[in-house]
Amino acid sequence: MGEKKDRGRFTIKFNEHDPAHESVIHILERQGPRQKAQFIANAILHYIHCPETPDISMTLGQPVEKEAIRSIVLEILKQQGMEETAKKELLTEKEQARQDEKVWNQPLESGSQKKAVDDEVMALIASTMSAFRSD
Repeated sequence: MGEKKDRGRFTIKFNEHDPAHESVIHILERQGPRQKAQFIANAILHYIHCPETPDISMTLGQPVEKEAIRSIVLEILKQQGMEETAKKELLTEKEQARQDEKVWNQPLESGSQKKAVDDEVMALIASTMSAFRSD
C-alpha cells in the first residue's frame, strides 16, 4: 500500500447503535472546534501508558492469544444465558478431550435431534460473530 497523502488525517465512523460508541460520540461533540484531535491523542496516550489498561496487543497487529478469544466467547455465552455451555468451556483441555471422546463413541443421533443441535450451534456462532462485529 502506498504512502498516505496526509499522514495526520484520519476518518473515523462510530457505530451509533453501540452504547460505548454512542458515549464517545457525545464526548467528542462536547469538544470545542479543532479540539477533537488533541482530546483523542491524550486519550490514546493515557490508555496505552496506564498501568490498569488491559493488554492491547490484539490491536497492535500482534497475534491473538487463544485464551483471550476463549474468555471473550465464554463471557458472551454467559450473557446469552448459556450457562451450561459456558461451564463446559471451563473444563481443562484434557477433560474436554475425554468428553469429546465420549460424544464420538455414542450412537448417531436421529435426523431431527441432529438438526436441532446444528441449529443451536449455528445460532451460537451467529451471536458470537455479531458480538465481535459490534465491538
